[in-house]
Amino acid sequence: MKILLFLALILMATGFTSCYYDNKTELLPVSSIDTNNVSYSKNIQPIFNGYCASSGCHGASSPAGNPAVQLTDYTSVINSDITDTGANYINCKLYRSVAYLNPNQSRNMPAGAKMSSTNITLIKIWLRKGAKNN
Repeated sequence: MKILLFLALILMATGFTSCYYDNKTELLPVSSIDTNNVSYSKNIQPIFNGYCASSGCHGASSPAGNPAVQLTDYTSVINSDITDTGANYINCKLYRSVAYLNPNQSRNMPAGAKMSSTNITLIKIWLRKGAKNN
């Protein structure tokens, strides 16, 4: 019985540790986003850090994907084949994944739970404006 209780506690503990972390960007309503000043370092990398760049997902140690996609820094993001900018942002793998627009549901990220509309909008604006390292 003690072993079953111990295993249940371990399963519960692992359920509470996933690829999601609270991010203050989520608390902003979409209408309050300053679309002229979306910054990679201020807005985009914190989203990736909170949702994507953890161990077992798209972190540095063993990034997921085929080919592997690492979302820990600007260079890794831009050098991957998931970004497309300007008017073509709507077709890029990154935007289609976070907006849950992939017909293959297993490619929608983060797995299991869609990002807030604020975070999706920030990524969309950043891509549309050229995905600058600012």
